[in-house]
Amino acid sequence: MNQKFNAYYENIYQQRWPQLLKSLGQDKKVGFVPSQAFLSFEKLSLHSPGKLPKRLENGLLEEYFMDLASLLLAQTLPLDNTTRVLDMCAAPGGKSLVLFSRLCQISPEAEFIANEISGPRREALTKVIQNYISMESRKQIWVKGQDGVRFGLQQPESFEAILLDAPCSSEAHLIENKNEMNLWSPHRTKSLSIKQYSLLSSAWSALKPGGFILYSTCSISPLENDGVIEKLLKKKKNEVHILQAKPALDPERTKHGFQYFPDQFGFGPLYGCLIQKSGLKSS
Repeated sequence: MNQKFNAYYENIYQQRWPQLLKSLGQDKKVGFVPSQAFLSFEKLSLHSPGKLPKRLENGLLEEYFMDLASLLLAQTLPLDNTTRVLDMCAAPGGKSLVLFSRLCQISPEAEFIANEISGPRREALTKVIQNYISMESRKQIWVKGQDGVRFGLQQPESFEAILLDAPCSSEAHLIENKNEMNLWSPHRTKSLSIKQYSLLSSAWSALKPGGFILYSTCSISPLENDGVIEKLLKKKKNEVHILQAKPALDPERTKHGFQYFPDQFGFGPLYGCLIQKSGLKSS
């Protein structure tokens, strides 16, 4: 274990840190059927290593496996009366499946943009869409490869709802990668928080007045979570409305958002914050 890493998070989480650290390496995926927009816990299946989804008669795969925290989070972005929805950093695609499934039921004519700047990750995202979304429904979804920080300039006030699942420290994966862990320093999370704010600022500019941003990370670093929201509040002031999202399973609340950490819930880590832009929605 990198001593700087351990000391940094121990200073933040104090007595909670040993149990939180121990819980980070757990596999907490569940299977769900993407065509079901809102799921009861009875409809979820536990994921076991090596378990593969069944291929249906229409050629699509039946279940998609993802962390329960991500599934709960993707159900909280308001989609009523939307015409265009953006998933700014969409790979690997699980949250896109949940959002798009909901969108098809709420706004069947709306457009969904699944964006991913990384070529290999975008290819994997495309395969997920092909495996889980019918040919007919794919007419509503577009996979893009733009740099997320440019959406605000290129498509200002173009979307009523945006998911920004920002690239982050992803400590749960970091502790499994010895080489990356050895390179860790506090600069990593500070640098990522700057990039995350650039993406959030872009999402803000691309959002229509009255629209919603769901900001999320799988980091346990407050700098990358509430810290990024603090920057937006300081910059945009009373234009920003922080909403209390209400996932199906009550989360742990933070100053601005909510989180599911594995020491408390057995799944995660995941942070989310639901934001509304002041002004009237476009008709």
